[in-house]
Amino acid sequence: MEPHWFSQVKPRPGKWQPKPKFVVNLTFVRLERTDFQAPELPSETRAALRQLAGETWGFCHVWQNPNNVHTLNFVQREPGVPPQNAVVVRNHTVTVIPTVGFLAEQDE
Repeated sequence: MEPHWFSQVKPRPGKWQPKPKFVVNLTFVRLERTDFQAPELPSETRAALRQLAGETWGFCHVWQNPNNVHTLNFVQREPGVPPQNAVVVRNHTVTVIPTVGFLAEQDE
C-alpha cells in the first residue's frame, strides 16, 4: 500500500470545535524474502517522512488489532522540542531507544 494521508474533522455541537486531525498511513510488512526490492518513493514523500520522523510527539499508543495488524498512533506533536527517544523496528520488534541526535538519511 502506498503511503497516504487525510484530514478529518469530527464536528461537535456547542461553541468549541476541534482542530482538524491529520492522519498519515504507512504500511509496513515483514519481508522474509531477501531478493525483494522496495519501490522508490517520490522525493516529496521521502522528505515528508523525514520531517515526520524528526518530530517530537507527546504520546505513542500501540494497538494489536484482532487481525494481528499493529497500529502505532502518535499524538500531540511538539514542534521545536528535541526528541529524547526514537521508536524503531529491530529484529521484528517495535522498541524505544534513547536518541543521540539527528541522523542524515544515508546514515540510518
